Amino acid sequence: MSSPPPKSVGELTLVVDGQAHAVPAGTSATCEANVPHAYRNEGRDVVEVIMAVSVPPVR
Repeated sequence: MSSPPPKSVGELTLVVDGQAHAVPAGTSATCEANVPHAYRNEGRDVVEVIMAVSVPPVR
């Protein structure tokens, strides 16, 4: 029998073009890579991130 997945905690802060956005545990966010962006953990809880990057085809 497998154990249940760990409870999601923490909150990621995603900064896109100078504007901060809260990304609570269990949610997602997207942004365009050609815009200045950063992400950080401003809280005390551990934040785990799964990131998927999609590169457009060369034209």
